[in-house]
Amino acid sequence: MENRMYVSVMIVLEGPLKALVLDDEKSGRDMVGYFIAENASDLFGEVFFASDIDEATRILERSIVDVVFLDIQLKGEIGFNIAQILPPNTHVVVVSAFPEYALQAIKLEVIDYLLKPISEDDFLKLKQKIEKRIDLTKKSESPGQGNKSSRSCWGLFKDYHPTERTLDFQNIKSFITIFAQPFRPCTPLLPGTG
Repeated sequence: MENRMYVSVMIVLEGPLKALVLDDEKSGRDMVGYFIAENASDLFGEVFFASDIDEATRILERSIVDVVFLDIQLKGEIGFNIAQILPPNTHVVVVSAFPEYALQAIKLEVIDYLLKPISEDDFLKLKQKIEKRIDLTKKSESPGQGNKSSRSCWGLFKDYHPTERTLDFQNIKSFITIFAQPFRPCTPLLPGTG
């Protein structure tokens, strides 16, 4: 049996909500993560990133998220398939370069349908829609409390190379948690230390 390691990336911010960004392209995940960190850090506390439905499913098994930022055309998959496993109170925001999926998005009652590339103005309008749709007074859990444990590794994460089994780190504003399976304690590398 092959020993596989799965790495989930998470930005830890200041807000009460949890989000999942599902996009097969790193540039798409980075774009949404940037807009969240720069414009909605007061709204989101934990933001998970996944590149495919399997990775998103593993994240959803560990954490209940409030909002899913969903790309539609994933490599070999359709992003809407994730809707089958989302809990009833999970809100979806479609982030896609393809406007032709709007009818399916309406049937899912998405909060918004953002076309790539996202503008800051569109994201700020989306933030207002999220605040209206989700009653933040009901979110009593403190940000960052849900998944932190002695099994998590803290560091500044840039990229994971599965073939090389290496992690690259960079200096960014927010800390990112790396969860590896099987869970083993690890020492984070900081910029300039390794």
